[in-house]
Amino acid sequence: MSTQIQVINDFKLFPSGTPSSICLGNFDGIHLGHQKILMTCLDSAKRRNLSSLVFTFEPHPTKILRPEKAPLLLFSRDEKRQWLRHLGFEFILEQTFDSDFRKISAEKFIDEILRKKLQAKVISIGPNFRFGFEGRGTVDLLKKQTDFEIIEVAPVIQDGVVLSSSRIRELVSLGEIEAANRYLGHPYFLSGTVERGFERGEKLGFPTANIKTDRECLPKDGVYITILEDLESSQFFTSASNIGFNPSFENKQRSIEAHLLDFNDSLYERRVRLFFLKHLRSEMKFKDLSLLKAQISQDIQESRNFFHSMNLLRPPTENNSLSLSHVDFLTQRFQTYGTP
Repeated sequence: MSTQIQVINDFKLFPSGTPSSICLGNFDGIHLGHQKILMTCLDSAKRRNLSSLVFTFEPHPTKILRPEKAPLLLFSRDEKRQWLRHLGFEFILEQTFDSDFRKISAEKFIDEILRKKLQAKVISIGPNFRFGFEGRGTVDLLKKQTDFEIIEVAPVIQDGVVLSSSRIRELVSLGEIEAANRYLGHPYFLSGTVERGFERGEKLGFPTANIKTDRECLPKDGVYITILEDLESSQFFTSASNIGFNPSFENKQRSIEAHLLDFNDSLYERRVRLFFLKHLRSEMKFKDLSLLKAQISQDIQESRNFFHSMNLLRPPTENNSLSLSHVDFLTQRFQTYGTP
């Protein structure tokens, strides 16, 4: 599902005369718990013939309130917008969170923003969301209002753990991609542009796409089984990718390099998305290039075996639609990740 969506950065710009169903939260990563809140909001909008609105903040409030503890975000702003557009929301309010907005009291937030300007009729919210000056606004405070329908959405629990963005960030940083993917409900990915690197892979016989990204939260350094999507052609390629400093060559900067299986063309300067499916191994330093080449060959064979086992290895001329714009196909192929 997709729809036109209007993005605004200040509650004052929300169109008047638009009664709304609102969900409140940061929604970083849009994991299964977030998806539950978002779908509850959409359902209530449809049930009561209201506009659907995601109320989030930009930048993440912690970056203003406690910058030294600000989290590395799982999604970029554009990636979050794409998910919300796909789900079918009509409005995204990316409220600018600055020194002035942070001073708004919880009571003023409810009365002037939610009630008067956004004309909220239904508010969907997680149990731990806080709002207003010093986080004094709570779900209980909202429930005291008589002119809102407040839906407190219970958290999602998997493996005895309450799903949270902070837990998923931890898993990603540890390289535990398969666990992170289960909690997200979709494969972890990053978006970026293919740029020229040192071209060492090509000289070794394993050419790679060197990806430049502004994604904050990157998987632990190592080798991963991945799928690369060329966003310009909507083609998908099985791949094995390395994140790190290439210790055999003693790089000074971290790089993200994807070797595409059975691919002999160029993707330079193209926008791509890289999905992480499985962690293969940590980065290693090799004494000579022959050992490095042997290990890369083994990594590629393990990747092939994985794709064969998932029935995903297709001729390179066929599209393999594993993208946010093809979520139905994605969930058919990765049943364990759930339905976005």
